[in-house]
This record gives sequence, structure tokens and C-alpha cells, in this order.
Amino acid sequence: MRVPQFWYTRNLLAYLLWPLSQIYCLLFYIHYFAARFQKKITLPTHVKIIVVGNVTVGGAGKTPTVLWLIEAFQSRGFQVGVVSRGYGRLSKGMQTVSQSSLAEVVGDEPLMIHQRTQVPVVVGEDRPKAALTLLEQHPEIDLIISDDGLTHYALPRHAAVLVIEGKTRFGNGFMLPAGPLRAPQSIQKKVTAKLCLGGTPAAQELSAQVHAIKFINVKASHKTLSVDAFQGKICYAVAGLALPNKFFDSLRALGITIIEKAFPDHHLYTKADFDTLKDYPILMTEKDAVKCKDLNIDQAWYLLIRLEADMALLDRLIQRIGV
Repeated sequence: MRVPQFWYTRNLLAYLLWPLSQIYCLLFYIHYFAARFQKKITLPTHVKIIVVGNVTVGGAGKTPTVLWLIEAFQSRGFQVGVVSRGYGRLSKGMQTVSQSSLAEVVGDEPLMIHQRTQVPVVVGEDRPKAALTLLEQHPEIDLIISDDGLTHYALPRHAAVLVIEGKTRFGNGFMLPAGPLRAPQSIQKKVTAKLCLGGTPAAQELSAQVHAIKFINVKASHKTLSVDAFQGKICYAVAGLALPNKFFDSLRALGITIIEKAFPDHHLYTKADFDTLKDYPILMTEKDAVKCKDLNIDQAWYLLIRLEADMALLDRLIQRIGV
């Protein structure tokens, strides 16, 4: 879904929808308490679980954060695996992600995580079962990162990271459908660390920035271009994101004149989506590229980005999980 702009101000429509947001809040707490009292799975004592998520709908930067955590913990000697629900996929049930997996089967973000890092990834609506499946397949794993698992309390956790989009933050402060919150802001009190991506961090928040690294050809990944390769040129900008303007703005910051082509979040692309994009190079995100690799699109490139986070995040998490 695309995030509606009225979620970022307290306007008439938001106030009209506010009663519905109270119903949503009630349902959230029913789910919350049911999960808290649900019997937890038993994990080997050496296995730790860190959940990463946000309290707003889409676009906070969870996946770049997960990628950063994978690399950071691997550098400290951890054997890392990932579980995820796999939003946007057409299939149901448990799936193990491989290099040849399809985004419509496992989800675009889990596929991107696996292709970028090669760590084991299992997707499933039942996160505890996904964690057990991951450990059955890879008993060497001693750290599981739950992607977008902040409000899924059925899965035990040793630490939690709340990711905050630094510019839009919590919008108008209302819960769905009157605002962008899918969980109360009070959940912040239950996390190990709060990571602010972009913008100015508030008190007790750690900072992180996303940096553009290079452009990679969607069809032939061995072909790369520098981040200034399209400076001063006209390009199509394709984004299937909840907040596509974040990507569009990042391209403009690189000096590129763009023609915007926004699609719904987790959109599953077909060749027809690109039939009219003939005159200029096509630029997209890595999340979009994993769904377009086999579409044989000429002159399509994705922007490789990397998160640079305060190393205090890693230290705080290691201290919390007690290793």
C-alpha cells in the first residue's frame, strides 16, 4: 500500500477516522495480551533472538537495519539466521529462501536479505515455527534476527530494536486508519534500542544514515556504475514502496532528473510495467530489482545502499543478550 499523506497532519479526515483507530487499538491489545500468555517455544540456551521493527506503516528502514546487524554480528563471530513473515508474497506457509527463490513465493525483502548476505532465511506467518525450522536446518546458528517482528510476542526475544524514520517519525500520532501507527508509541518503553534513520535523533535515540554506494545493472550484476553516473541526466525512477518519495528524493540528491513511476508497496512486476519506459535509463531500489531480474529489461539499474549506524547499537545489543 502507499502511505496516505493525511497521516502526517491532524486534519479533519484524521479526526473523522479517529474512532476507528480506537477499535484498532483495542484489537491490538487483545492480540498483545493473547500473545504474551501464549506458551513460548523452547530454544537451545545458546541461541539468542533479536527482533527489529517499527510502529508505523512502511518505509522506516527495517531491512537496511537488518542487513547492518547481520554484518555487525558476523564480524563478532556470530552465526546469524533470519526469520520473516515475507510480506507481499502470494504463497502461504513455511518457505526456506534460496538464491533461486521467487519473490512472489518468499517475499521481496527476505529474498533481498538472503541474496545480499547469504545467511539462512526462513519465512512464515508463524514466527516461532519459522525459528524452529531455521534451527533444524542450521543448528550452527546462535543468533536469530526477526525481521519486522516488534509486535509479534509469540516469538521469545532477548533484545529489540525500534527503527524510526527520522523525517516523518510517528506522523500525526494516531493509530490506523486515522494515522500511520500500527502499534502504540508506548511500545518504545519495551525496546532495547531506538534507531533514528535520517533526521535529528530525539533523546535516547541512536543515529543512522543511509548512503548510496553504486548502481548495479539489474540484468547483469557484474556491471556497475558510480553514484554520479546519471548526474545531469533524465531517468525513469521506479519504486514499489510505501514511501516512494524517499527513493525519488535520494535520486534527486544525486543530481538526477527523474520521471516518477510509483507502484504499490511489494508490487510484483511484470514486463508490461516497463513497456512504455523506453527513452531513458530505469533506476530502482534493490528491493524492486529482486523482482525484475528475469524480466530482461534493458538499461535498468538499482541503487545499492548501505546503512551506517552508531556502533553503540551493537554494543548495547551484545550487552543485553548477555554474550
